[in-house]
Amino acid sequence: MLSNILIGCLLAVVVILLLLQFRKGSAGQELTEIRTRLAEMTAKMAQQEATLLLKQEQLIGSTRQELNENLRGLIQGVNNSLNQSQKNMTDQLHNANTVIGQVHQKLGSLEKTAQNIEDVSKDISSLQDLLRAPKLRGNMGEYFLEDILRQVLPQETWQMKYSFRNGTQVDAVIRLREGVIPVDSKFPLESFQRMIAEKDENLRKQERRELLAAVKKQIDSISQKYINPEEKTFDFALMYIPAENVYYEIIVSDALSGESGETHELFNYALKKRVVPVSPNTFYSYLMTIFLGLRGMRIEQQARDIMENLGLVKKDFGQMRSDFEMVGTHLRNATAKFNDGVRRADKLQDKLESIVEPSTPGIAGSGIAAPGIAAPGIAGANKPVEGKRP
Repeated sequence: MLSNILIGCLLAVVVILLLLQFRKGSAGQELTEIRTRLAEMTAKMAQQEATLLLKQEQLIGSTRQELNENLRGLIQGVNNSLNQSQKNMTDQLHNANTVIGQVHQKLGSLEKTAQNIEDVSKDISSLQDLLRAPKLRGNMGEYFLEDILRQVLPQETWQMKYSFRNGTQVDAVIRLREGVIPVDSKFPLESFQRMIAEKDENLRKQERRELLAAVKKQIDSISQKYINPEEKTFDFALMYIPAENVYYEIIVSDALSGESGETHELFNYALKKRVVPVSPNTFYSYLMTIFLGLRGMRIEQQARDIMENLGLVKKDFGQMRSDFEMVGTHLRNATAKFNDGVRRADKLQDKLESIVEPSTPGIAGSGIAAPGIAAPGIAGANKPVEGKRP
């Protein structure tokens, strides 16, 4: 556009000079000189336009290259962040699967342990003939008691041969948060065997009353010796009877017969003394209840730990989300800048194309003539030159 204006101005100057020289009668030589200068100026302007166009194309190329490099760098950074996040999530899922597998394994082990306890409890009744000696009978009862405790409860939650400050020793205690539960292994095997061996019904009833009296005596002993809040014991104790048939005779059968006119006489007496009689099977049920309570306390602690860890994970996820949003913002900005650069480049290219397009009417070869004016001394000077008027 600027070159067109300059060319138009030059044409106007040339026309004016031609008019002046024509009036003075010396237009021939001057016209030739003006034509030469005009040709030189046109060539110089064409060279400058070509140089300017080359520089503009180089600038556009470098700008596009720089934008492409920046965009590739941003895309590479985003890909690296996504790969790292995917790796972290894969590691966390693998750890979670490992923990779940360990939990399933422990549950299977617990089920197997319960089955073993049940098998042991069934075999206890067959050991009656071996338990005639009181010392051996006491040791065997403590052994069975320890075995069940070891199979069900964690080691740190129970203790055998626990001694109180007053010198009294109980067979075992179960440790809880609020205190200890005394467990004493007692069973009147001699009285039970005499009752079983008696054939006469009346004498059998007499032996049964003596058996119940012996059991009540042991209940009184456990209540007086081992239930002591000053020693941080609970207000009850467990009397472990390591033979299912003995437990059935003194507890279950007493509840069914009600010979004295009162059902559950012995069991109610024991509860009044805050002593709970248990057999291997019922003791296992009590221990499982205690175990679930202990596990509940552990689960409560683990739940607090999990909530804390979830809080940390939530914080990390929020940070990761912020990073993703920042990356998205950068990508949107880069895309906008790239599109803006492309639009500017297109506009600049259109402008350059409009500059270099030929738009110089009135110039034909090396001859120049003013529109409608004949130059003297030139062939065909009497004919007007076609062209646009300035």
